[in-house]
Amino acid sequence: MQGWPASSGVRALRPQPPKLEHVEDLSAMSHAEQQENLIITPRGVGLDSRDRPGILTSHPIEVPAARAVAVTWVASLPEETQLVLAIRSSSDGHLWPTWQDLGEDPHPGEDRPPQSRSRPLPLEESDRFLQYRATLVPSGYRATPILETIGFHFFPPVSTPPESRNDIFNARAARLAASVERPARARARACAPVHVGAVCG
Repeated sequence: MQGWPASSGVRALRPQPPKLEHVEDLSAMSHAEQQENLIITPRGVGLDSRDRPGILTSHPIEVPAARAVAVTWVASLPEETQLVLAIRSSSDGHLWPTWQDLGEDPHPGEDRPPQSRSRPLPLEESDRFLQYRATLVPSGYRATPILETIGFHFFPPVSTPPESRNDIFNARAARLAASVERPARARARACAPVHVGAVCG
């Protein structure tokens, strides 16, 4: 059997780096490292039994070179039900710190209900893996929350998260206001009357 000719141009495929956008497939539990009291419904992940919470812990997700991550999700939350999301990051995928609960960003920008978005959360330069945990809390036997989608947006080192951009804008505005105020004060001091009838133009 002849091998490929040297001029065939065939090259070994290189592994693709992690993408800055990652959306979890919730149509199967194959992505879950651990799950308790959960089932797959046509709409997403729900509770198998409504008498106790359900917990989904994901497999480690590979993280690209990034300085921050924002989490987006869509959930159906009937009255008195809850969805509690948390994440944690690791440099090796084996040693993990404590979970960090996600708070919903009150100013999500272009996002619109029913999508929710967390504030950008900082990542360490050495972080290479991320896990999320979703806890679904029922309301007695009447209703169950459903997690429909969950995704992640990673901010590369050259990118600035929206929250940081707002801080930079506010700082620049404050510096500009100060630069305008200082000459005005200087003119006021220069024009201070030294005797009755002094005129300042």
